[in-house]
Parts: sequence; C-alpha cells; structure tokens
Amino acid sequence: MNSLQETIQVFIKRYYQNQILKGFGILLTIMLPLYLFFAFLEYQGHFSTLVRAVIFYTFLVVALFIVYQFVLGPLFKLKGFNKNRIQLEDAAIIIGKYFPEISDKLLNTIQLSQLSDEQVDNPLLIASIEQKMKDMRPFNFFLAIDKSETIKYFRFAAGAIVLLLVVALFQGSILKESSVRIVQYNKQFIRKAPFIFHFKEIGTVKSGSSVPIRLKLIGDEVPEVAFLKSAGEWIQMKKQGPNEFGLELKNITKSRVISFKAGDFESQGYEIQVVSPPSLSNIQINLKYPSYIKRKNEKLNTTSSLLVPEGTSITWNLLAKNTDSLKFAYNQKWLEGEGFFTQKVRKNGSYTILLRNNLLQQTDTIQYGVEVIKDQFPTINAKKEKDSLSEKTLYFFGSANDDYGLTQLWFYYQLVQEDGSKSNFKKIKVPLGKGANELFSFVFDLNQLSFELGSTLKCYFEVFDNDAINGSKGTKTETFIHKAPTAQELKDMSDQGHSDLVSQMDKAIKEAMEIQKLTQELRVKMNDSKSMSFQEKRPLIIYFKSKSPYKRKYKAFSKSRISLDQMKMTLKK
Repeated sequence: MNSLQETIQVFIKRYYQNQILKGFGILLTIMLPLYLFFAFLEYQGHFSTLVRAVIFYTFLVVALFIVYQFVLGPLFKLKGFNKNRIQLEDAAIIIGKYFPEISDKLLNTIQLSQLSDEQVDNPLLIASIEQKMKDMRPFNFFLAIDKSETIKYFRFAAGAIVLLLVVALFQGSILKESSVRIVQYNKQFIRKAPFIFHFKEIGTVKSGSSVPIRLKLIGDEVPEVAFLKSAGEWIQMKKQGPNEFGLELKNITKSRVISFKAGDFESQGYEIQVVSPPSLSNIQINLKYPSYIKRKNEKLNTTSSLLVPEGTSITWNLLAKNTDSLKFAYNQKWLEGEGFFTQKVRKNGSYTILLRNNLLQQTDTIQYGVEVIKDQFPTINAKKEKDSLSEKTLYFFGSANDDYGLTQLWFYYQLVQEDGSKSNFKKIKVPLGKGANELFSFVFDLNQLSFELGSTLKCYFEVFDNDAINGSKGTKTETFIHKAPTAQELKDMSDQGHSDLVSQMDKAIKEAMEIQKLTQELRVKMNDSKSMSFQEKRPLIIYFKSKSPYKRKYKAFSKSRISLDQMKMTLKK
C-alpha cells in the first residue's frame, strides 16, 4: 500500500523533471534563432540607441517569459511551492491514459489506499488493495512520462547551437559587434567609415583658453567637407590643406565631447576636459605684532605685499581649489605645512606660493614682498642754561623721542681738574615718562663736586628705548663742557673790567661838559626866539632829558632815540 504511493510520488518527481528539461529545450530553440536574427538585423541596420533598446528589452522579456513559464513553473511545482502541483489521483489518471487496461484499477487502488488509512482494522479492504497491486506490478509507470516533446525541442536547440557555432566561426565579427551594440544600447556607436579620422586628442585644457582643432582624413577617397560637432552643434571646418581641416574653439569654460563628420560617416567622440586653473579660494593672513609696540593684531583676507614692524609673527592660512599641491616658501626656503604657515620676520624678505594642477601640468606662482620696519634708535635734544646768580648751578632742558617708547634717561658727568687729572664718568638717573615723546628737565649742583678754579665739567645725557627684539638701544646728546676760570684768567678779567670802567667815566665827563655848553646855548636861543614852535622845541627837550644824570634812557613819543648830532642840528636852526 505504501509502496504504491511512493512509486507514484517518484513518478510525479520525474514528470516535473521532464517538464524542466523540456523548458530548457524550448528556451534554446526560441532564443538562439531570435538572437541570431536580432544580431544580423542590427549589423545591417546599425540602429540608433532607441531601436537597440527595443531589441534588447524584447529579447530579455521573451527570455524571462520562457524561463518563468517552462522552467521555473515546473521547478516550483516540483519543490511544492505551487498549489497546482499534481496529486496522486492526477498522476493515476496520467498513468491510466498510457495504460488503459489498468486505468480504473490504479485510480480505484489509490482511493482504497487512502480509505484504508482511515480504516486500518478492515482486513477485507486491505486484502482487496493487495490483490489489485499484484495485478499492476508488471506495468512500468515511468513509461507514461511523455519525453518525445522534450527530445524534439532539444533537437531544435541542437540545430540552433550548430547554426550559432557556424556563424561565430565564419562571421564572428558580426555577432561580436552587434552583440556589443545591443547590450550597450545606450551608448553611441559610430558607423565605420571607409577612411580614417586622424585627430590628435587634446586632453586637458585650461578654462577660458582657446583650443585649435586639426583634423586629417586618410584614405583613397575622402570627402571635401568636414564638420565638427561641439556642444550639440555642427560647425563646418576650414580646409587648410589636402584632406586637412581646422577650427578654433574659443573661450572654452566647460568640458565637452567633440566629434567629426565627413560625408555620411561620423567619427567617435573625443573628450576635451576643461579644468579651472589652480587658485586660492580662502586667504587669511594673521599679523601678531610684538607686545612692546602696543599695536593691535590684524587679520588680512588677501595676499599682498606686507609692511610690518620688526619681530612681527606672520601666519598664512591658505585654502586652494583646483590644486593638487600647495607649497609655501619664505625667502626661498620651503616651509612645512598643510595650508598653514608661520614666520617671524626680522628683515626684508618675500614669500612665494606655488599652486600645482597635475591635470593641466601647470604651476602658478604668486610672490609678494615683506618690508620690515626696523625699530629706530631714540632721539634726544638737550640745552644747557646757567644760573645768572650762581656759576655752580646748571639747568638742562630737553626732549626725547622714540618710535614706540622710552625706558630710561641717564645723566653722565666727569670732572677734570686743572692739572689734567680726571674722574671716571658717573651717572644719575633722570625721571622720564614711558611714552614715545617726552620732555625732561634736570638741575645739576656743582657744589656737590670739588669744582675749583681751573676745573672742567664734561657731561651728556643718554636715553634708551624699549626695543624688545634687539635689546634696548641708547642715544647720547652732545657733550656739554662747563669750565671754571683759572686764577690768572680771573685776574685778567678784573683788570679788564677796571680799564673799561675808567674809559666809561672819561667819556661821561666829556659828554657832561658838552651838554652843559649846549644847554646854555639852548636857553639863550629859547629866550631870544619866542616864536619857536613846540615841535621845534620838542627834540631839544627830549635830548636834554635823555642826558640828564637822573635818567640814562629816555624815549620820545615816536620811540626813537635822539642823538647828540641831532641836538646840534636843531640848535643851528
């Protein structure tokens, strides 16, 4: 009873296996001739991308339909994935058609065996089933599987395979070229011309440049006119010689594919790759000034020549585009960094930026100068004044200046005795502000020194700036010399003063006698000339008063002085 069911299950399995083999035969029988048909059709027609797409997808849909219908369908039923899989009764009917003499017995036995599964203890039913199975043992159920159609389709498939091999052997280029064009249906294929389009590819060019195009047609018979296709537009080329043509594409800013056409034939496409030149897309230059100059740090957003104080730390933060490598050099010395470079400057120099684009095989160089403002020496001016009441008190007044600031001011002095002996220079700190422009005054009392007759004092001032880069720098004033007279010089000065006093007294006596005489004459004339006007009398009066022993100087209303000669001229009138 169980052996009958197992035999029929094996029958069902082999039945579907035969269906699967038959499906493969149908697939090969239909698809191989269809492939050869489409291949020859496309080879002769050299279709457009649209037609080739239709051919490709038609072939694909037909192949998928056959596979699904005749291969995958039986396979799913064989594995039990399809509910329409034949059952034991269905298999019995198929076997019964092949063996009519046992058709009713086989179906009846299957039905009784299924009933016996429910009535296990029915000995009569079991005996009846066993008797029917003995009657069917001589029959081979697997002969009921129809393999004739499977063999027929495989014969057709074998013929198709032989045809394909023959074509591949003698006309392989047809299958190869057409197959490639059908599979790559979206690619533009150029129909082979009876001549050669000789064009040296341009490759990569710089954006905005002009590109000369040169084409030469090589062959026994070539057309007299050639066209260039650029940006979807056909442009007639100028003939420049036998079978040679030329054209210049100006100001190319975008990559493009160009092709040529001569007669009814078109060349393949040639790509002109347009690349923008290397350039700086983001620039930041940070200037960090020395703290002692008290100047606020700055940021610049452009490359340019720089004018900076000595000791400034400069940082370049650079970002480039269309650039494969960025190099930076200061005073021809390359600095390490990835777009970030720092240099502390002490003297004039220059910086260089190198941007390279490998596609263009081009290096752009940017160079600028860096001018350094050196910290200047301080300046100082001083003036000496002496006290009119004391020869031993000296007054100094002056000013000190610097570009950034001052730190200290010193007064240096040295005493030289009359015999030539001298002391070392000594110094006194003079109060001074820290600004860039300061006034100062200083009083020096010689009484604190052994400043005797014949002694000489040499002195000067020295001021220092706040240079933190090179160290504080100093500037001196001129050397001031203050000399005390010797004993002999003092005696000579006394004698000269006595002589001058005697001379002045003699002159005064002579003037007094002359004034007395003129006064006498004036009184007489004034008494005799009563008609004399005030304007005529005025200079006489003024002169008289100016020579008065009580007033040494007297000025007229006109603020002009009356001389003795003027007085005499007035008396003559």
